Amino acid sequence: MSPTSDELEKIGESEVRKRLVNGDYGDPRNRSHVSVQAWLRAKESEGEEARSEESLSISRRALSISEDANTLARDANDIALSARDEAQSANSIARKAIGMARSERIIAVIAAIAAIVAAIAAIISAVKSA
Repeated sequence: MSPTSDELEKIGESEVRKRLVNGDYGDPRNRSHVSVQAWLRAKESEGEEARSEESLSISRRALSISEDANTLARDANDIALSARDEAQSANSIARKAIGMARSERIIAVIAAIAAIVAAIAAIISAVKSA
């Protein structure tokens, strides 16, 4: 008589395999042997389905994580572009300030020369009056 699925479940897949190899279920043509082999194939198929489902679940989680990473990368890129634009603007302002400082320095030198000339003129005028 062939063992039932419940009986095989109680024994466990590993033990059933050992018993099958030891010939406990008869030779390969025996009905018990054939039904045990069919049960083992069904167990293998269940295991493959479970592994496939787990693999699919892992793949879905990996896809979600990679989509999140791509979103973060795009955000970081946008921030970097904005920072670059701000740096270019600051650089432009600094160049203008340098240009203005040069102009102001030239004006200050001209004012100093004018003050010297005025002082010399005042001295000459004072000497002539004296």
